[in-house]
Amino acid sequence: MFDRMSMWVGAGVVTAGMSAAVLTGAGVAIAATEPAAGGETSTSESTSESTSESTSESTSESTSESTNESTSESTNAESSEQEDTPADPATDDTNTEDEDGDQDGDVDLDDTDTDTDTDPAPETEDEDATDSSDSDSSAEPDEASPELTQPASPSTEPAVEVAEESGDPEPVAEAVAEPVASTPETEVAEPEPAATTRPTPAVARLAAVSAVDPEPEATATAPRQTLLSLVGTIVFNLYSVAIRVFGGPPLLPRGSTVTVHSSRLEIDCGDGYEVPANWFVPEGPTPTRLIYLQHGFLAAGPFYSYTAARLAEATHNIVVTTSLTSNFLACDGCWVGGSPMHNAVAALFVDGNTALADSALAAGYSATLLDGVEKVVLMGHSAGGGLAAGTAGYMVGNGAIDRLAGVVMLDGVGFGDVMPEALAKLPEDVPIYNLAGKAYYWNMNGAAGDALEAERPGMFTGVRLVGGLHSDMMMGGNPLIQAGLYLVTGWSRAENVKASEILSASWVNDMFAGTQASPYYGAAGTLLEIETARGTATAYVMPGPPQRLRFVDKVFQFFSNIVFGIDFATCVAPSAEISSLSAPNTLLSLDGRTKPGQSIGQQCMQG
Repeated sequence: MFDRMSMWVGAGVVTAGMSAAVLTGAGVAIAATEPAAGGETSTSESTSESTSESTSESTSESTSESTNESTSESTNAESSEQEDTPADPATDDTNTEDEDGDQDGDVDLDDTDTDTDTDPAPETEDEDATDSSDSDSSAEPDEASPELTQPASPSTEPAVEVAEESGDPEPVAEAVAEPVASTPETEVAEPEPAATTRPTPAVARLAAVSAVDPEPEATATAPRQTLLSLVGTIVFNLYSVAIRVFGGPPLLPRGSTVTVHSSRLEIDCGDGYEVPANWFVPEGPTPTRLIYLQHGFLAAGPFYSYTAARLAEATHNIVVTTSLTSNFLACDGCWVGGSPMHNAVAALFVDGNTALADSALAAGYSATLLDGVEKVVLMGHSAGGGLAAGTAGYMVGNGAIDRLAGVVMLDGVGFGDVMPEALAKLPEDVPIYNLAGKAYYWNMNGAAGDALEAERPGMFTGVRLVGGLHSDMMMGGNPLIQAGLYLVTGWSRAENVKASEILSASWVNDMFAGTQASPYYGAAGTLLEIETARGTATAYVMPGPPQRLRFVDKVFQFFSNIVFGIDFATCVAPSAEISSLSAPNTLLSLDGRTKPGQSIGQQCMQG
């Protein structure tokens, strides 16, 4: 009975002692709140007083209390500390807070979060503990032990938020991290997801845009074949069949030493084209130079068989002619006057492209026929002259310009902006000459000569035959085709036909040689005489005297500008050379500085 009574009395004593300790800690906490009510100034004063009065005392006692002593010893130490150092209540408050945390640490953390969210400056025990910890840590920066100055883990999200919203300076956050990191309650309630780095708003938006926007290939606009292009394709295909049937194969002049064979040439335009090609090769040593001769609008390669054969014989060069469609309504733009076709022809002369060699081989010539060819001259009649100029411009962009010796336009015609754009790209050391007839509707009233004069003022750009016609440079072996040509363009003078052959061959030889050795050059307005087997022809060095246009020429020019000014190439994506827009989803770019494959959202946020 006595033993049981002793046990109950002992338990009561222990309980009373613990209650006294709790009440003592609460009183100390209330007392610590009063000097801090002044805000940051009182904290700083307390810090300075602590530093001056009891630096060594508080350091030794804090170290022993936080690392080695038990809960009861910590309570006794707090009581003795109040008696010895009444000017530093912050230390007692911190230790008491830790003791209370052993019983309900989780509740304190939750209370701290709640107070932080609802009251911008709460006066709770947690905040007081924060202020007192700040005083201790700032008061003893040099003498603190390593165990206290090095936090065991990064500060948790709740502690950082209390420091930020209470208005304390940055050192407060550092001070809070030390006691919180050392308490077991913090380890249990670590808010890992809150401390994880969140993506910035820009990154989040970019991720959303990337997830929503499909690949550029998937969003590319499908080719739009219009009814007009379908009708044009049918009409011009029937026309091509008709001229092949009635035009016949390429023929050679009587007594010619040139051989001609035909095959097909692959041109990478649109979905790919295989076009008829005629190869004219002179006898003797294998030539090392190539002339690409292109026909004009509504014509075909065999219509120029005499012109090509005589040119190959006079220059000892290989001459190749092709037959392209004149369907200006084609939705892919792959016609003799279209820029996509000019770009595709320019690709034939890029290193590694074997399309020409394959075509020559298919025509029956040796596989090594073009092995020694290093230079090429582009020549074309009418719209073919525009193709020659446009192709030269694209050769500047594809790296094949070093292979280009020059351009000869046979009364050339460039539709739209073909001539100005090509001339703007071509270096001035690349010669480009125009052998022109009089200005009338068949050569668009001499527009090619005007473009040359505007782009290369003071330079030799060609001649205009006196009494010359659009048909002077076009000679074939089919008399029916030749007669039909003369009916629509006018009957050419025999001396002008021969003069055209002499002038073109002389200029080609000079281009390959890189000189102007022939006598067929001069200052602007000079009258040249060309002796031929059919008589003497005369020509003015461009631009020559002014010419008077007829009313029909002006009307034809007006409607031609309207028709050929319309872009019917609805299936063609914008070219990289023509437009700075690199993908279909950047068509509405704000400043035109988009990057390949960049969406509108990415462009706005990244620039």
